[in-house]
Amino acid sequence: MRSVNSRSSINQKTLEPTFRGRVTIAVLYVVGFAWYVSFKLLLAPITKEVTKMAYCDSIPWVRGEVLYFSILMMMPSVLFLFQGYRILKFKQWPLPDAYVWRSTVIQSGFWVTFQGYFFLLVGIAIPVAMIISLTAFPEIITLLFGSPAEIGCA
Repeated sequence: MRSVNSRSSINQKTLEPTFRGRVTIAVLYVVGFAWYVSFKLLLAPITKEVTKMAYCDSIPWVRGEVLYFSILMMMPSVLFLFQGYRILKFKQWPLPDAYVWRSTVIQSGFWVTFQGYFFLLVGIAIPVAMIISLTAFPEIITLLFGSPAEIGCA
């Protein structure tokens, strides 16, 4: 069970680590590393092979890669929005139900509120940047959503 203790000498509240929290953090690191390795071992060679294909044969693969990386870029955006909202809701960092590796002092005040608004700003900026990049390069939209005749493969 997580406990919030008060240090008598400093009078600051701390969030204490738990065994379950440490195991969860370790598992998340292992999953993240496994995802990175699987990308390097599986998707990177496929990407190299797609670049060697003829233009019209590579279109479905390119569409899949663009969709994959678009989803990949939206995941941090959702996490930033969620964390920013929760920081502003609880007005503290780390959040009340956060897993910590070591005893961590709970912070609150102006900088935590600033951090919450910054997270919200970054969470909104990522999809806006993606939309702007898609509209700035109409060739990408034609490549993704165009018919074979529009792409030049008819």
